[in-house]
Amino acid sequence: MCHDPSTLVIQCLSSALDEYEKETEMRRTVYMCILFLLTSAVGFGGARVKMETIKNGVTQQVGWVYIEGANWLRIDTNVDVDTGEPEDSMIFRADEEVIYMVDHDSREYLLMDKETMGKFASGMSEAMRQMEEQLAQMPDAQRKIMEDMMKKNMPQAQGDFSVEVKSLGTEGDYQKYEVWVGGEKMSEVWATSPEELGIPANSLEVFKKMSAFYEELMEVLASNPLFGSMGTNPFPGFAQMNGFPVRTLDVESGSETHMSEASMTEFPDGFFDPSDEYKAKQIKFD
Repeated sequence: MCHDPSTLVIQCLSSALDEYEKETEMRRTVYMCILFLLTSAVGFGGARVKMETIKNGVTQQVGWVYIEGANWLRIDTNVDVDTGEPEDSMIFRADEEVIYMVDHDSREYLLMDKETMGKFASGMSEAMRQMEEQLAQMPDAQRKIMEDMMKKNMPQAQGDFSVEVKSLGTEGDYQKYEVWVGGEKMSEVWATSPEELGIPANSLEVFKKMSAFYEELMEVLASNPLFGSMGTNPFPGFAQMNGFPVRTLDVESGSETHMSEASMTEFPDGFFDPSDEYKAKQIKFD
């Protein structure tokens, strides 16, 4: 048992924020990958797509998107150009209603389903309640130090994460959009019709399922204000666009992501599951 609530909360927050930062970066990468996977006419399942993010003419990141049918999706990020091995993977299994966030360097993975996220939110709420009780008993100066430290470590705990898509009309053969999140412009997107790309409508099914499932997970976490900023969909504005994005410019970083390779393939058994040799991450509150 942990007898020091402040130590418990700080440790839990540290672990949670580490996961939050990785999850936030993953969501950004997932968003960019999804946009450009849609530019490929690879058709139904068994597809792999190589993604490249470029800034100032230099490749910043390489990733791969893999899709099998309407229920299995895997996105590898920070792929080593020499070995082809990724640092991280996100695996979505619609048939099991679960998302795995896999860290290949540590050989660990975080399981995200409604039951696990509910327990996590409840545990954090209880830990924070204990922290608030202890803060109330501290001298004013010590309490202020602790409160300032908490605010510093939780800069994203609350905020406006509403999504707005602005149509800027046509530019050449494309429809141009701006995606705004929380009142700030996130990206510029150029889109065209699915007919122009030869993309079958049901190739999008796994992405629609993942988007809906992600929303369900975030509703569970919404019981704890610490995770309010994680409630944004990883596909901001997608449903509001009339067509499929073929190019995306990230405003903050100035980088641009495009698809550089697409092909059909067969996947080995277990490809859409964490390795049996990896350990599940556990965040405990007792």
